[in-house]
Amino acid sequence: MAPRTVKKTLAGGKGSLPGCRDNDKAIFDYEVLIPLVDVNKEGFPDNKDLYKTVDTTKKPYPHGYGRPLELVFGKKFQMPIMETCLKTMLVEEIAQFDIDVKDALPFPMISSKLRDISKAEVNKDFKEEHHHHCAAMGPIKTGYPELDELIADPKPLRLIIHLKQVLSENEYKADSWQLDDEAKMKAIVNLKAEGNELFKNKKYEEAIEKYREALTMIDVLLLKEKPGDTEWKELDEKNIPFYLNLSQCYLCVGKYYEAVGAAEEALKRDGNNAKALFRRAKGRIGTWDLENAEKDLRILAELHPESKNLAQNELNLITKKREEKKNSDKNVMIVRKMFVLYLIIGLIQISSQAPPVQRIEVARPDHLEGVPLERDGSLNHEFRQEIVFGKDESSAKAMTSNDPAGLEIAIREMFKKADKDSNGLLTKEELKNQIIENTNKHMEEGKKEADAAFQEVDSDGDGKVTWEEYQKKFLVEKNLVDKDHINEHEEHSFDADARRLIDEEKLTFEGADADGDGLDNIEWLGFQHPEHSKVMLKEMAEDIMRAYDENRDGVLSKGEFTQDAPGESTDPEMDLMYKVQRGNEFDTDIDVNKDGKATLEELLDYVNPKNERNANQEVTEIMDMVDSDRDEKLSLAELLNNAEALANSGFVKAKKRLHDDL
Repeated sequence: MAPRTVKKTLAGGKGSLPGCRDNDKAIFDYEVLIPLVDVNKEGFPDNKDLYKTVDTTKKPYPHGYGRPLELVFGKKFQMPIMETCLKTMLVEEIAQFDIDVKDALPFPMISSKLRDISKAEVNKDFKEEHHHHCAAMGPIKTGYPELDELIADPKPLRLIIHLKQVLSENEYKADSWQLDDEAKMKAIVNLKAEGNELFKNKKYEEAIEKYREALTMIDVLLLKEKPGDTEWKELDEKNIPFYLNLSQCYLCVGKYYEAVGAAEEALKRDGNNAKALFRRAKGRIGTWDLENAEKDLRILAELHPESKNLAQNELNLITKKREEKKNSDKNVMIVRKMFVLYLIIGLIQISSQAPPVQRIEVARPDHLEGVPLERDGSLNHEFRQEIVFGKDESSAKAMTSNDPAGLEIAIREMFKKADKDSNGLLTKEELKNQIIENTNKHMEEGKKEADAAFQEVDSDGDGKVTWEEYQKKFLVEKNLVDKDHINEHEEHSFDADARRLIDEEKLTFEGADADGDGLDNIEWLGFQHPEHSKVMLKEMAEDIMRAYDENRDGVLSKGEFTQDAPGESTDPEMDLMYKVQRGNEFDTDIDVNKDGKATLEELLDYVNPKNERNANQEVTEIMDMVDSDRDEKLSLAELLNNAEALANSGFVKAKKRLHDDL
């Protein structure tokens, strides 16, 4: 025990001292307290009220580490006094240690690192930042005020430790940082074998984790070698099979962009690698980057004649995909031309009894079915109806009326569709699958609508929609220009509001136009329905962030999210309920890490209809509402007994219910 540290046992332990040899592991809880008095004058007080807790393993970020700490003896822990204290303790002992300011100096930085680890576990998008620091910049900042105060003004500390367990070296699996270089090399070989076995068993996500862990170990070993030296090159080449395997795993799970990225890492180290060329081509086909995929395959065939047949098969697939796209673009044009021809030769007669020709809307739809937020950030109040009951005519009618019989029909039809095994009960999985199926149907319908609109706007039939082509249709649909005078309008004739509307639309159009030569049908789909495009979905989330982020700090607070939607005016009572509803949505569905703020990534996850977390959340809410016997299954009777609650809750049409209640 250091002479500057005083120990007091608060609760006795059991057995004898563990010994704590090098490489043994101690597992313990701790609490760190700062005295609120001048210890140099008054000593450490006995009254706990005269202390402030600044760190604890019992609370997660932002207050502490959130779980017992593990310390390996003999590995130069950055706060040596803590290791010294542990060596004096019995297992299950609880003891307090009053630590002099000199021994407590490393504590703020250690606590900061542990909190960042906890933050990364709570918020998967968090990445620890490393800041350059020099003396001229003043004291180091951790981002945690109470720790920054300790750095600026160091103080003695009281440390309370509960030693829970001590494991000898052979009783636990060593973490990678504990391994020496030779052990790391063996671990890399083992990780590859484990990953390969998981791949054979089609456990692709688990295999990905093994390969990535091996790559991290290789990176650590590379740091010890000089770049360009023979040893460094030999070690770096070991990355290649792992990146190749990663690429194949990503292809198997449909993560085509990641597959391309992994293959490119392999090609950086071996530019002619046959597997890397082939897998990058497959990934590019998956992302519809057909031109570059074709280049990869032709290079593969040239450099590796033994792979010529394999490459040709994929080239044939590319040709087929191009033909499908070309035919898809032509189909509507052919129909339109035939229709005109039939009119001319009198084969079609339009009578007063004939049904009216359906008008095709070409402007971006304001309402996105199956997406929880509208484009302007307001709640989609039909969201749960859309993803649970689907969009068949009877369901839509029942949900928008007060017809109990119609509602019962809608529930029965939904139940019949979802009950795949016809056992008269809906499991969570069946309900989730029905939600996913309905979501996919909405997305497919959006695609069909976008395809029809594309043909309507592409007036010259060249397979591209220019801004000029789209603008004419847009101005007419928004009643800014009369259809008969569309070719006569001048931009300066619009008022400020109309000009702003046009400018915002053009900005979004240009954002979708990746190469600046007009929108092809894929870009058009993302422009019309951002839920089909990662790029446009992110742009939608960014637009919502810009609209509500009042202080421009790049995140949304609950207060910002619950403000009135831009341009929306409601009566005071409705406004209050609106804020409550948005607040509940923020707390339960958007703020995943519960830190009171929504990042762009959280917002993007929330509006993404393909995010399975949304389906799971909906299942949980429905189960809580309807599952009266709590058997985690829904009977038709339970659904029908709660029909009114479903129809008059946030599950179907929340805003109307709130208004009626008021």
